[in-house]
Amino acid sequence: MLLKLMHEGGFPMWFIVLFGGSALVSAVLYAKTLSPRYAALARGLALSTLMATLAGTAAALGATFAALAGDRFPELNILKPDGPQVLLKGLAESMSPSIMGFALLALVGLFYGVGSFRRGHE
Repeated sequence: MLLKLMHEGGFPMWFIVLFGGSALVSAVLYAKTLSPRYAALARGLALSTLMATLAGTAAALGATFAALAGDRFPELNILKPDGPQVLLKGLAESMSPSIMGFALLALVGLFYGVGSFRRGHE
């Protein structure tokens, strides 16, 4: 499933995985050590992950729409008999960056919340 998401999401997925993975590691370290430095790093990397997720999704949607407008492949057009089916497949693939990015951000939020909870009770 992960490899399929990576393939369907294209090049922007590498930024999402890099930023999201780094944010997750930072949030786990914050939850473990309660260091404000890790908290700040996790917040910054989470924001980077969010922006990469939105940019990746927008790029994928743009590629889908451009392809179905006939810009990239004239034989592939929304007006062809299989055009609506291709549109739906393209939209499904375009959600791959959002699926990956928001899943990573959910985990980051979980560990950041645990760290914040522990910090408030010390």
